[in-house]
Amino acid sequence: MNIVDLPNEILLTIGTFITKDDIIAAATTCHTLHKALASHLWDQLILPAQQKSIPVDVNILKAHAHFVHCLTYLTTISPDYAIPFPVLTNLAFEFSKWPVTLPGTIPPPDRDSYLASIIRLCPRVKNLTLTNATPCPAVQLWEAVFSTLESPQRLSVTCMDPTDNPSMQAFWRACSRFEELELVGFDILSTNDLPTLLFPRLKSLTQQLSPYYRYTIGHEGHLAWMMRCPNLTALEWRASCSSFPGWELVEAILHNTWPLLDSFELIGTRFEDETSALMLEHLPPLQVFRLPSRHLSELSFDQLQRRHFATLRVLDMNGCGEFTGDMVLSVLSGCPFLEDFSASYFTASGLSKRDPSRRAWVCLGLRRLKVFIAGDWKHPEVDQLVFEQLSKLVQLEELDLGDDPLRDLDGNLRKELRYQGGLQLRLDSGLDRLAGLKNLYAVEFRGTVQTIRVEEIEWMLESWPQLEEVSGELSGNSKTHEVLKEMLEQNGVANY
Repeated sequence: MNIVDLPNEILLTIGTFITKDDIIAAATTCHTLHKALASHLWDQLILPAQQKSIPVDVNILKAHAHFVHCLTYLTTISPDYAIPFPVLTNLAFEFSKWPVTLPGTIPPPDRDSYLASIIRLCPRVKNLTLTNATPCPAVQLWEAVFSTLESPQRLSVTCMDPTDNPSMQAFWRACSRFEELELVGFDILSTNDLPTLLFPRLKSLTQQLSPYYRYTIGHEGHLAWMMRCPNLTALEWRASCSSFPGWELVEAILHNTWPLLDSFELIGTRFEDETSALMLEHLPPLQVFRLPSRHLSELSFDQLQRRHFATLRVLDMNGCGEFTGDMVLSVLSGCPFLEDFSASYFTASGLSKRDPSRRAWVCLGLRRLKVFIAGDWKHPEVDQLVFEQLSKLVQLEELDLGDDPLRDLDGNLRKELRYQGGLQLRLDSGLDRLAGLKNLYAVEFRGTVQTIRVEEIEWMLESWPQLEEVSGELSGNSKTHEVLKEMLEQNGVANY
């Protein structure tokens, strides 16, 4: 049977398993495949494909507009391209520089009028992205967003220039329609720009606004408007240590400002152990927690264990220099729903010294693990205990054993751990126990000294069918490393 004899439904399904380049190649072979794969060909569209390139013919675009779900404008093109896209859900404007009028050329349309006209034609857009929004979009654009979109979900705005108060209030009004909001760039808000309304629909907020200009509201102003979002379930605040209102944030948490919060990520700040412990004591049970504070230690860990171990799915302790190896092992043996865990280190000998009832890891759904594991070259049989626990993580997709997390540790401890060396990925150390990790596609050990041999590479290629990357120095011998690297690359596995 020829492939063109298959029903369109089957051809469409096949298209979901091949790359976009393969789809294009198949669609150019005959009319039947082109017609069957049309929805995959037009699902995502960039206009134009590159800056200064000629966009797709407008008549062809109109004929296929009903397939387009994701549309990105890199610059303005002819107003003829402002056409309806009936199923469009993701719309992005990425304007590094708006076209200027040159002698003898037709002036480009007013940017904000142009963008507003496109938005009005696409009321089903859920996710809107404005990149390099300079100068700040005018009132008419934000009014189009507010009044047109039927069920908006996510708004992402980066690098928005200073603006006048009417435009800013129109911006906040548009924000009130969304469930997710991402603001990234220099802080250009003044006290008068703070919103005067509540944001009851907003559930997820990611904010990285640096207090760069002299008369900006700073982090205290950011916190003031965050407190007008009572139904937040996810808060990611990328701040700076400069004048950070730590106690004001703690007081907001103590007053139950965000009772539905289950994801809390606070990056770029410094908290003493007592302060972070107080936050963890009063935050609702969390699924996601990230607070890379150097002084987060025993008090915070006790509250984390008592209040949040039963619910945590993502835990990132990178940057917490006092988060000990025993704490890491307690997480692995105490968080049953953990899916993504990043921490500094633990040692094979530390695992062996734990009571047997406290050794077993319970996070059997773990998909990503990033931690330096120090082996025990004096007692290599102890490494078998580590491989035994790793073998239980049958859902694991990414395993990062590199030494990068050690940079935040005390200098003497860091030196000692590097002297002990990283866990050796060798068959005689217990690597063969990991044959059940069939979903593993990335293994990293950068910064460690490995002594991998040909037999280990052959075993990995045979045992891990999804493997795409093995990154790090495969052997201290440069010639051996090159031989092993070539073996990987010949089998489609990258090594960086």
